[in-house]
Amino acid sequence: MRYFRVILMVCVLTFLSTTSLEAAPPQKRGVQITPKVAPAIESPYNQSYAVIIGINAYEKLPSLEYAVKDARAMEEKLKSLGFQTTTLLNQYATRDKIVKILGDELPQKVQNNDRVIVFFAGHTQTEERAGGTHMGYLVPVDADTKNIVNTAISMDQIRGFSRRLQAKHVLYLIDSAFAGLGLTKSGSISPSDREYLQKVSTRRAHQILTAGGKGEFVHLEQGGLGVFTEYVLEALDGSADRDGKGFITFSDIASYVKPKVSRLTGTKQVPQYGNIDGEGEFVFVLAGLSAAPKAATPGLAAPQAPIDEEKRLAEEQARLRQEKEELDKQIKEAQREAAERKETDRKGMTTAMVTPPSVPALGVSGRDGRFIASGDGTVLDTRTNLMWAAKDNGANISWQDAKSYCENYRGGGYADWRMPTQDELAGLYDTAITNTNPPAEGCSGGYHLTNFINLTCCCPWASETRGSMAANFGFSNGPRHWLDQSYVGSIRALPVRSTR
Repeated sequence: MRYFRVILMVCVLTFLSTTSLEAAPPQKRGVQITPKVAPAIESPYNQSYAVIIGINAYEKLPSLEYAVKDARAMEEKLKSLGFQTTTLLNQYATRDKIVKILGDELPQKVQNNDRVIVFFAGHTQTEERAGGTHMGYLVPVDADTKNIVNTAISMDQIRGFSRRLQAKHVLYLIDSAFAGLGLTKSGSISPSDREYLQKVSTRRAHQILTAGGKGEFVHLEQGGLGVFTEYVLEALDGSADRDGKGFITFSDIASYVKPKVSRLTGTKQVPQYGNIDGEGEFVFVLAGLSAAPKAATPGLAAPQAPIDEEKRLAEEQARLRQEKEELDKQIKEAQREAAERKETDRKGMTTAMVTPPSVPALGVSGRDGRFIASGDGTVLDTRTNLMWAAKDNGANISWQDAKSYCENYRGGGYADWRMPTQDELAGLYDTAITNTNPPAEGCSGGYHLTNFINLTCCCPWASETRGSMAANFGFSNGPRHWLDQSYVGSIRALPVRSTR
């Protein structure tokens, strides 16, 4: 019996020794450091939805340049973050369609542990009300400037849409100047709170971030996108997480975007933000940005991938067809304008030494293609038969003062000077020309119009108005803008008269 015990112990020891040697990793000299892996943060949401609206080509308002591009960039980003997106661009962004999606379709599918983003890039309008209050409006593609209250979407309606949504968190990103928000302070819970993420992600929060306040100049561009959208996208890439906590909140995004936009635009554009409702925070978990969304909430039909893919392909094909049609129109228009310009220049060569009847006989001081500069401080556009002042008023000016300046201008001895329309100003814009006249202090110069006109800052006022807003045109990159009539920064008065 003792013999068997000895044999058994030897076998056990042999087995343990062999196993230990085989399992043991090779020994290394020195201290071994195991990298510390940051704990994963789970997304606090079930489903994520986004409605994205971008309008360049308005039916009754001036066109914009970057709204559609901004909307598409935001769509791409939010899809990469797991959002189910609905996108309305240009003629599809009608008031009825926007109201149907925000007021009917979203409330039917959004549940109380979901989140929603509404991104709008386009025109907005501010209405001045009795008692000095204001009401902001999102302007759809088919809005009527003479009936903005009934054809646009007010801040009151946006609040109504929010109240219909069960979503825990809703975020409005408005890439335009907006007023009448009536917001409360966001970020009411201190980030130093030990349960900060749990608290802000579970408490209700409907929040808004706008590109600027009432009357501000907001359609400025950087890197092919609007300045506001560019910095929001940077924030969503993780730049707003400046303390390395692994997630970013609405307050992080707002505090990142506001100073950057304000600095870049010289405070011409100061983003506004706050809470429409609740005291929580919209949250983006950085560690889970590329993760797929959680399973759908029970009771909601699962999305049908083949159908969605077919729909997406059909929409993409329709978009490409529309872009091709628009491109064909632009090519034909450019060819027509080139032919007209060639004919005008040909005729101009034969009459170069003839003073136009409407130009005072003070002697022609120069000719630049279609433009004739006279010694009396006037410049004649032979293509449009418009006579322009050879220099703007030279200082910042409000719209009403600019109108008075133009009407009282007496250049060349004429008494019928007036403020130009936005289209008339756009007719001077020519990307092939970079004006070499020195600008005023604080203005960039290098504007795209004839050198015979000395524009001391980028943007002359135009005659069109809607409510308290007035039109202007930027000769830096050709955008048409609407600003509050009291605005004076970088704005000029440039008189014009008709010679026909």
